[in-house]
This record gives sequence, C-alpha cells and structure tokens, in this order.
Amino acid sequence: MTSIDAEGQVESENHENIIETHNNTRKNQEDNGSNVASASTSTPDHDSVSAPNELAGFIKVSDTFNNNGSVNFSASNISVVDSSIPGKKRKSDDVDTSNWTNTERDIPVTDTLPAFQNNLNDNCELRATEGKNQYCFATPSSKTESSHKPKLRKTHLDTLKKVFHFGTSFSSTNPLTKSEYQACENEQKSNKSLRSLNLVDCLVSLLGDEPFDTYNQMLWSFKPGHSLTPQSEAFLQIIKHSLCSFHLVCRTVPEFKQNHERTHFVENFIPSLMALTKIIGFIEFKWCETPFLSSSCLNLKYYDYDLRAAPFNKLIDALGIMKTQNNMELIIVEASSGAIKEDTTHTIEDSLKILECSASALKKEVAHYKYASLKTFKRLKVYSLQIIRTQVTLSEMSLYDKNHWKFIEKRSAKLPTNWNDRLCFVQYLELLATLFDGILTTQQVQKQLVKENLGLVEFSGPSVESISQEAIILLE
Repeated sequence: MTSIDAEGQVESENHENIIETHNNTRKNQEDNGSNVASASTSTPDHDSVSAPNELAGFIKVSDTFNNNGSVNFSASNISVVDSSIPGKKRKSDDVDTSNWTNTERDIPVTDTLPAFQNNLNDNCELRATEGKNQYCFATPSSKTESSHKPKLRKTHLDTLKKVFHFGTSFSSTNPLTKSEYQACENEQKSNKSLRSLNLVDCLVSLLGDEPFDTYNQMLWSFKPGHSLTPQSEAFLQIIKHSLCSFHLVCRTVPEFKQNHERTHFVENFIPSLMALTKIIGFIEFKWCETPFLSSSCLNLKYYDYDLRAAPFNKLIDALGIMKTQNNMELIIVEASSGAIKEDTTHTIEDSLKILECSASALKKEVAHYKYASLKTFKRLKVYSLQIIRTQVTLSEMSLYDKNHWKFIEKRSAKLPTNWNDRLCFVQYLELLATLFDGILTTQQVQKQLVKENLGLVEFSGPSVESISQEAIILLE
C-alpha cells in the first residue's frame, strides 16, 4: 500500500469517528431531556397528600436556588439538602423511601415560587446548600433576637418560670408582665422619663453642633430657658457630668480601643453612675467585685450558722446600697463583656446572677418589714443594669405573689462610641432618668414601709408576714 493510500484511509477513519461522536452526543442530550421530563411528570401532586399541618407532606417548590435540588421539610423549617448535576442520578434516588414519613422525604424542586410562599409560616426559614456553603433565608416577619441583651437558655427558663414571671426581651411568661414590658417599650420610644423632667429641649441644645474643642465650656455654662423642678435641676447636673465624661472618652484614638471588660466599664459607665448616686445623696456604690451580702444572711439558718460550708458570696461589678438602717442592696450592675466582643456564656451567667441576687435582696427586706402592708411592699423594687458590649439594659424586680417574683425589662440603650453619634446618647440618658425616678420612688416606699411596720400608719389587707410564713417554691 502506498503512502497516499494509507493517508486516505486514516482521514476516512477520522471522519467516521467524528460522525459517530456527534451522533452519541445528540443521543445523550435527548436521553437527558427525557429523564428531566420524566422526573417532572412524576412529581407527587400536593392535593393528593394529606398532612397534619401546612409544612408536612409534599409541596411543590420553585427551582429558585438549585436547578435540580431537593427540599427536606420539617415542622419548623425547610432545608435544601441536595444539589445535583442535571442529567445525572442522585444518591437519594437509590434510597428506599417507602417507609419514610411525609416530613422525611426529599421533594424535587419543580414548581412555582408562589406555591412555596403560600405554605410558609411566619417563622419559617429556608436553608440552601451549594457545595460546602449553606445559605439561610428568613421570612420578613420571622422573629429576630435583640442583639447584646440579657439572655437565658431554654432549660433555665423552663425551671425559673416556677419562681419568676418575666416581662423581658428574652421571655414573657405572663399576660400582665408582657403588658408591662410592652408599656415600657412604648415609654422608651417617647422618652417618657426625660419628658416628665422637662429636659428634652435642654438635650436638644446640649447635643447640638457646638465644636468639639469648645464643648465643655458651653456645657457647664448652659442654663435652661425655662424653670425646672428640684428633681429636674438635679438630673440636669447628672446629664452634664455624663456628657463631660463622654466627651473625654471620645478623645481615645480608635486604634487603641480594646475589649478589656473593666476598662470599658470604668471609662463609659462608672462616671454617670457615680454622678447619679452623689447627686441623689442617699445611694452609695461599691465598685468592682464587691461581695453581695443578702444571700449569706438568708443562708445562715440553712447552714446551721456556719457559713464555712456555704458557697462564697457572689461578687458584683457595682453594687448600689441605700443609706438606711438595713442598708438595702438596691442596684446591681454587671459588665458582661468588653466593648468589642460578647462572651455569650458570661452573659448567661450574669443574667442568672442578677436574678438570684435581686430575689435575695427583696427576700431580706421581707424580714425587715413583716408587719407592713403587703400592697406597699409590692411597690418596693430592686434594679439591675447588665452591660453587654455597648448595650446596657435596665430591669427591675418586685414581689408578684407568695410564690413568684416579677422581673421586668424597663429600658435598653446603646451607648455611642463616637462624638459624631452623640445624639444617640439621648437613649442612655432616658435609661438613667428612669433609674433616677425609680430610686426616688423607692425612697418614698421605704419611708411608708417603716411607718406601717412600726404601727404608726394603719392599713387594710394582709401584711408582709402573710407571705414570709409561706415557703417559696425551691428550684429542683
């Protein structure tokens, strides 16, 4: 055979191979189209499947996130659990699903998005997986937890609801406490405490466009354009001290800001709290890891008057004590993190500590006012501040009934960290004004309790002694 004949034979064989490859490709494409059409027509009909709720059973879902994905339905969420290459067999196709419940099946994604939306409940989340990444999509109305606020685990709440009625961002266990919490939220929106002191206009002037370098001169020379009550005058002084301290802290170079818990607490919160107590005059703070004493007083009999076997006293970051004959521990302050990062475990531990100490403080007062009116005693409050990053939350605890305490979140404010954001300082001052009013009210309540306890004022109804003789339900 000549070389020319050999080359012709090779070209002929190559041409035949190309034609065969082309035909095989077309056949594969047709087979793939047939498989996709078959998968589409074999999709179960939603109307033919009975389900105990809207999310159970087969539901047609738009192929929005993956062209050939599958969706796993459960009672609380919907997750895209598989993503396959079109035209190839998925691993789930080899699984026998005859014994699966409706909520365990993988549903091919074939239909339209409206059909999917109609079956979502308000708190539903959709999770889609592509490769190694997972994506979460929530409905607009789904509940969102407030950032950097007090929190407790579900196991804690299930136990504590035997002793506490909560009205907080993390739990509302009673219609009355829920209503009180919602009322407090509305009061914060309108800055009710600041308005009751007639100081809103003053703040508008103090937080205006005065240059940074001359701000302190303007601050201390400021005088309101209208008359103020003695209480308003006193709180205006607290405002000036707080703003002066904030002005000083804003000189910190951003590169030097750190997450040290004590530094953040001392620089940003102690000045305003110290101004509050010094100007009020009958509250004194003990700072940084001070022992909480009410618990040890209550534990004396339990440990047979030998506290060596008792747990150590809880240490409080700042403890406000009333200068009265029984030195009531009135204000409990816990800094649960630095300014930059939250430690969730620390937050939960401090939330539990605040609950324990607040209840102990009130329980100790029960022993002091046994013969006073129970109705008056229910107005006695213990206040707590929990600081998580730049968020500070004010709560109060009081007596609800012989078996329950009431714990209400009064205000929550985010402290600004930049001078240009100083207008946001109003929210923190509203919180301080609420605490200021609560302290003054507590002073009046204590005076009334003393008179009733000594028999100087008559009252109708049960006395505090009626509950002190009843055992509070203990945590199991």
